[in-house]
Amino acid sequence: MKSLLKSTMGIIALVGALILVSEIVLVGVLFAAGVVTETRIDDAIKVFRGELATPPSADQQAAEPEPLEINTEQELRQAVARWREEKAVEQERLRTQEEAVASMLRELSAVRIAIDSRQRALETRESAFEAQLAARAAAEKDEGFQAAVGLYGKMEAKDVAELLYGLDDAEVLRYLKVFKASFAAEILTELKKVDEEKNPVLPDTVRLNRAALLQQMLSNPQPSDNNNAADVAALR
Repeated sequence: MKSLLKSTMGIIALVGALILVSEIVLVGVLFAAGVVTETRIDDAIKVFRGELATPPSADQQAAEPEPLEINTEQELRQAVARWREEKAVEQERLRTQEEAVASMLRELSAVRIAIDSRQRALETRESAFEAQLAARAAAEKDEGFQAAVGLYGKMEAKDVAELLYGLDDAEVLRYLKVFKASFAAEILTELKKVDEEKNPVLPDTVRLNRAALLQQMLSNPQPSDNNNAADVAALR
């Protein structure tokens, strides 16, 4: 009885070993043919262990490229030819995209050059316009100055002093330099009186009268004061 049991157990063990060997061989053949991949084997092991609750979805399986089944040399050549055609199509697509990008860059560069050119032209026109306005203002100011000199020359020194007192020192000096020396001296005397009336000196204080300051500036002209030399020569 015991020998029969041992024989039965041996046969069962042998059959199990043969089944295991056949399964291993089958897996090896499927793996070599590309039907079974390492990823699928790992997933199967995870499912068996309970680590992967669900098998890969249909989308994930569809994302994997189907293995090529090549059995003859002609099929291999056809597969290589198809790969070369697909590669050529992809290269042509990339070349077309590169040409489109290069064309867009050239157009953008041309637009930028045109904008820069218009900007420079606009800046040039603005500069010319500003220079024209400045020249016109200077001419108008000079014409007004000459007209004022002619008018002041016909007035009393006291009245001229009243008018000049409201101007800054530089403008007053410009007028004094074109007047005759005797008329300029009379105006300075009247300026002194106007300044004393408008700015009385407090007791125990010392203040140089504006007329005295103007007299000093006339006696010691600065290089910038020679700008009115033409006005002086014209009126003398």
